[in-house]
Amino acid sequence: MPTDQQISVLVDIASNGGVNLRPDRLLDLIDLVAGDYVEGDDDLYKLTTKGQNLLADRGVGVNES
Repeated sequence: MPTDQQISVLVDIASNGGVNLRPDRLLDLIDLVAGDYVEGDDDLYKLTTKGQNLLADRGVGVNES
């Protein structure tokens, strides 16, 4: 189960694709990719269904407009 800090990374990715993700969050990103919560490459990331469901289950709303 992702930590609160990793949930914060998921929210950042959901809202802006992880653009300008701080270097201190890269280890969290690696763990989230390994856990199949996030997919992507070095430039743009997106939540997998598993990641989206986790945020929904935690009641986290993200404006993706």
